[in-house]
Amino acid sequence: MPVEIENDANLGALAEMTWGAGRECSNFAYIKASTGIGAGLVVDGRLLRGASGTAGEIGHTTLDESGALCYCGNRGCLETVASGPAIIGLVSSGHPETLTLAQVIELAMDATPAAGARSRTPAVRSASRWPACATSSILNA
Repeated sequence: MPVEIENDANLGALAEMTWGAGRECSNFAYIKASTGIGAGLVVDGRLLRGASGTAGEIGHTTLDESGALCYCGNRGCLETVASGPAIIGLVSSGHPETLTLAQVIELAMDATPAAGARSRTPAVRSASRWPACATSSILNA
């Protein structure tokens, strides 16, 4: 049986294009932010991988050339400051115990009641999985 391997952001984009909010879109970016940060890019209804297969690797965009060392070998990548592990590290340094990402999100929602109330609505809670072309209609629903 043939097997294909693909990265998680590209698979997220393909899933949205096939079954989700991307069904009505021929061009969109699926942004995945968790352990790493990546994008699945769909252009003219097809997944864009780029010449070397790294078209959506936005997590390795350099923000600060003298920043923290990234596991890719570069310094100051977006992932060093905005990935789940980076956020956990930043928040846990001022907290007595090591936190999970879910706990960090709960703390953030509890610290800002107005934003927390909005974040608990189904549309905003699921917004991270919606492609760009569908986001405005979902958030305004």
